[in-house]
Amino acid sequence: MPPVPLDHDGLRAAMENGVFPDERHWIDFKRGLYPRRPGDPDSEPTKRERKDAHRELARDAASMAIRGGYLIYGVDEDRANFRFDPVGMALEPGVRETVNQAVSSQTSPPLSVVTHLLHRPDVRGMGFLVVEVDESPDAPHMVDGRFHGRSDTGRTTLDEPDVERLILQRRHQQERLREAMALTIEHDPGVARREDLPRMYLTAVPTRGYRDMFRPFTDPLSSRATVWKLCHTAAQRTTQPADRSDRDLAPTPHTRRGQRIDGVWYRTWDDTSIQDGWASHSLGISDDGQLRYQRFRAGLARAPRQETDMVFAAHGQRAGAVAGVLWDSDVLWYVHGVSRLIGVLAGEVSYTGSWLIGLEIHGLHRYVSERHHRSLDYYLGPEVQILDNDRYRQSTRASTSALQTDPLTVAATLMRPLLRNLGHETLIDEELAADSHGSGS
Repeated sequence: MPPVPLDHDGLRAAMENGVFPDERHWIDFKRGLYPRRPGDPDSEPTKRERKDAHRELARDAASMAIRGGYLIYGVDEDRANFRFDPVGMALEPGVRETVNQAVSSQTSPPLSVVTHLLHRPDVRGMGFLVVEVDESPDAPHMVDGRFHGRSDTGRTTLDEPDVERLILQRRHQQERLREAMALTIEHDPGVARREDLPRMYLTAVPTRGYRDMFRPFTDPLSSRATVWKLCHTAAQRTTQPADRSDRDLAPTPHTRRGQRIDGVWYRTWDDTSIQDGWASHSLGISDDGQLRYQRFRAGLARAPRQETDMVFAAHGQRAGAVAGVLWDSDVLWYVHGVSRLIGVLAGEVSYTGSWLIGLEIHGLHRYVSERHHRSLDYYLGPEVQILDNDRYRQSTRASTSALQTDPLTVAATLMRPLLRNLGHETLIDEELAADSHGSGS
């Protein structure tokens, strides 16, 4: 579906120029949030009319949540001439909060939407109301005991076979993610001695990807410069540790078409120089929209051998049980940067659907968090948490809009259980607070 302009003049021009000629399964036009009385169109809606309108809004939002889409208020429909006229509507105070609360409180499971107020520049209090509904991982959603979906002609009520099909489809997508994650790990190049160091694998699968979706980025000869620029864009918009740079995401001179992934690998090594320490990271982009990121020695970029030696030199009976320090802020930055990169690439091909994202980190046995590293020279007390599991695995589902506007929250979802086990969960909250302050929200 084409993106909907989220400014007043842009949306009005798009409709007047025929960009959105009629309604589809992903877009629905409404004259207003509340009904208008023929003889008194400016009258205030009654309490009963408001309640009924909120229920109708919840049904429409639930129907959009299966594949994602937009509800656009302020458009007059001329059914006789099949014409939609962007006339605008009154944007009453608190309407954004009203919409969000009406949808979340009346849908089961609760559904979240994003509400945009597109104010008319020359008339105060007038404009368009746009309700953006992302493809929901919990769809289908129920309102008043019924599940709702959409066809190209409008909202429909789903029967039992429809609901069962959607649930089975969701399970199938999770299986696709597991298979893709296994394939990412299978392409580990076999770096010498990597087994005793943390290594990270991140995999993203579009829920509605299509053949050749990312083909503009998978030609080893012609697309490297483009991918480099997009990686730079993603990295520069993240909160980076002091010694991280955008080169930690960017593609390298060593590229090749993959066989199993049916795409391209951008790597820091070639097939003749896989040596200990040389293979730092690789970025895999599949033709069909899947993305893979491998990071070796993950979280050990700051002089890992010295840090390990420091731990073993520490006093205390637990020192011998520690293998090294995991630099949590580095790993969080890698996950944050790749999450934003997914959104950047999706924007380049106008993909607005959702993503299944999986993170695995191997080689974690006997590592401690960076938050303890300053005290390890002197003492390792019982409060220092040492990981006893070798592997960490977490997955989530995120919309393209979330990856574009709030990728740090997506990264936090993937990383929080690991940081909790390391006793360093506060790192996520600090980063989220800093990001919110920096964005002015």
